[in-house]
Amino acid sequence: MLFSALVACTAVWMMVSPYLGLESGFRAAAVVVAGIAALILAPMRITSSTARWSTAGLGLALGLLNFGPAAPLGSLADLGTCAVLLIIGGIAPEPVAAVPARVAEEITAETMAPARASAPGVRLPTGRRALGGATA
Repeated sequence: MLFSALVACTAVWMMVSPYLGLESGFRAAAVVVAGIAALILAPMRITSSTARWSTAGLGLALGLLNFGPAAPLGSLADLGTCAVLLIIGGIAPEPVAAVPARVAEEITAETMAPARASAPGVRLPTGRRALGGATA
């Protein structure tokens, strides 16, 4: 989630930079469009590896745009920094918490034990159905 926030903050900065006088002309339009695309990709990159690589590709395209039209030094630094931040945000992995099925069943059994003791006549879900998975 940290890198998604980094991408979102970079996207907002890119959309605002033309109004601060850092970008002008074609570069300003390209930066605003890239900022909108990055802002759309920021929350999607949490679950989608395609969105992560798209964010990195967007950063690479911005970095290559930096070698194109002539611009003042501040504009070059702005676009280069945004490109690097998008690439970092795109290639950074998102943490995944995985629990083996056997451990999850043990945890479910332990947490359901007090409920079973307090309501002996009530049938509570067990096994894979309690975990939301398919039945064998």
